[in-house]
Amino acid sequence: MSINPNPEFASSSSGFSVWSDGEISVGSIKASSSSPSRKFNHSNITIGADKMYKENNLIGFALSVGREDTDIGTDGSNVQSDNIGISLYTTYKLNQVSQIEASIGFSDLNLDNKRIDENETLTGKRNGQLYTGSIRLRKFIHFNGMDYSFYSGINFTDIKLEKYDEAGGNKALRYFDQDNDYKELDLGIQISKLNDYKDYKIRTYTDLHYSRFLNKISPASMRYLSQSNIYSVEVANEFKANTTIKLGINAWKSEDLKIDFSVSRMESVHNNDNDIYVNSVNFGIRYTF
Repeated sequence: MSINPNPEFASSSSGFSVWSDGEISVGSIKASSSSPSRKFNHSNITIGADKMYKENNLIGFALSVGREDTDIGTDGSNVQSDNIGISLYTTYKLNQVSQIEASIGFSDLNLDNKRIDENETLTGKRNGQLYTGSIRLRKFIHFNGMDYSFYSGINFTDIKLEKYDEAGGNKALRYFDQDNDYKELDLGIQISKLNDYKDYKIRTYTDLHYSRFLNKISPASMRYLSQSNIYSVEVANEFKANTTIKLGINAWKSEDLKIDFSVSRMESVHNNDNDIYVNSVNFGIRYTF
């Protein structure tokens, strides 16, 4: 679950705001010498509430529900994940042109796995937990009628997957507890321009974002249910770096109700120099009272 504590359509009001955000994404990872191809689609809806305090500082929380469906290779292997999570976020103004943003989050993961191994169809359910945290410094500049927002920070993610057994054939595996820890450095710039159209305010914006992953490998252990030998492998972190461009528009007639729509494209470089892309559509609404 991803929360932006400084959304482009945030309100400058000191009132209490409720908001919702939806996302639909599709993506693909090409096959390499060490991993099969993957195609996935992701949908997510988030509902949150926040309030300004102490001279434009912000504090809020959000609830998110999502599903991801991933096809692995071409033989019918598949992973479906249903997730529900909660996040807390805040911003703190350092001065008129800069602020600190921070968030923490927790998600409950429920995975349905199907693995095709020759003539056997092996299935199993796996549970897990996702813990996230981030801290970011943002600087604002207004120049020549345009608003610029420069930011950089670090994101932490810890994915804990519980032990589970496959069923359906002699090649069924037992996967032991697995802990995947990720650290990500990011930086970016948002550029926006405010326009008047009849009785409406229209803000168009562009977000350019780059992130770099610091982790290389995570351990994983498994064994065949029919055998006692335990196999331990080092699972390489596929992602090396991500670059994302996002184009959006938000509009409002009064400060009470604002709407947002955006499209984005993420390109990633893997540690094996394989590429991944994700195309996303986001839509949001914010109501202040």
